[in-house]
Amino acid sequence: MANYKIQFCRPTTGQEEIDAVTKVLKSGWLAYGKVSEEFEKRFARYVGAKYAVFTDGCTASMEMALRVLGIGKGDEVIVPSFTFTATASVVTTVGATPVFADITEEDLTLDFSRQNAYGAHNRIARKTKAIIPMDFAGKFADFSWIKKYGRFIPIIRDSAHRVGKLKYSDIQCHSFYATKNMTTGMGGMLVTNDKDIYNKAKIMVNDGLNRSVEERYTGLPYYSVEMAIGGKDNIDILAAIGIEQLKKLPKFEKRRGEIVKKYNEAFGLNRVGTHIYYLLVEERDKFVEYMKEKGIQTSIFYFPLHKQPAYKKYATRPLPVTEWASERCVALPIYPLLSDKEIDYVIETVKGWKGEILNV
Repeated sequence: MANYKIQFCRPTTGQEEIDAVTKVLKSGWLAYGKVSEEFEKRFARYVGAKYAVFTDGCTASMEMALRVLGIGKGDEVIVPSFTFTATASVVTTVGATPVFADITEEDLTLDFSRQNAYGAHNRIARKTKAIIPMDFAGKFADFSWIKKYGRFIPIIRDSAHRVGKLKYSDIQCHSFYATKNMTTGMGGMLVTNDKDIYNKAKIMVNDGLNRSVEERYTGLPYYSVEMAIGGKDNIDILAAIGIEQLKKLPKFEKRRGEIVKKYNEAFGLNRVGTHIYYLLVEERDKFVEYMKEKGIQTSIFYFPLHKQPAYKKYATRPLPVTEWASERCVALPIYPLLSDKEIDYVIETVKGWKGEILNV
């Protein structure tokens, strides 16, 4: 591994997380319990939702969302190709068909305009049972228009890049992976305002049982199996980290916003998401090597799914913007621990690149 002066990302943790985990370890209860319940309540309040379910990750949350909505064989779900594989793999996992749609040049989220023949709006068909927009880089993908479409099409938001308000979505799915704006190392959250969705999701993450492990171990051990499905609640150790991270998240977001502002001013751009700061660069591979030589780690987003071997059978048409962006998109370091001096060095280095950086 290269010895980078500046890493692409670093989790921001401190003594508070260590103390919280130690307290759980000393409590004698490590499985899903009161700490996890407290994390769910706090997270729901933070994003303005009525209900939250702590899961193994954003992937698990999205799969659960599809199953709760009864989506399966014979159904279609519209997804971006410009995303991590999980956004589409959850669709195939439940037996449904992913329908890939194109993105906008402006923010690389799903294009919903009628004018784009390859966008999400023009991929809606009789078999469409859901849309999974992805909040790329932390930019909110606005799907408010879908509620005026004339028939109910559920929105399951892949919000792995964003911890923000629940809106224009039936279910919102979050990630707490090690690279995210707040982390529990692994884990995720499903949030919704629909009580029926919440009740079903709570059964799903408990191996289909009607009583949680805490209820069974602290009371009578009886239960009934309501769903023939596997899955587990997450655990109090991770929830303890999550509670402390959530307390710090406003501070994290403030610092990330400051970094985005500095990058925007330096490069003449108008990015708004705080998870990834990306550039669109011609001869991207050479740019990545150039940055590496200067000691700066970058990352590439994304290799288009409709071009990947696992999804080729679902690639029914070209996606021009996706294919264009996937050859040029590269992300710069952005995390709260970056110093102003380090940010200035990243900016100076990018400006020293002799190739073309697009003003998009």
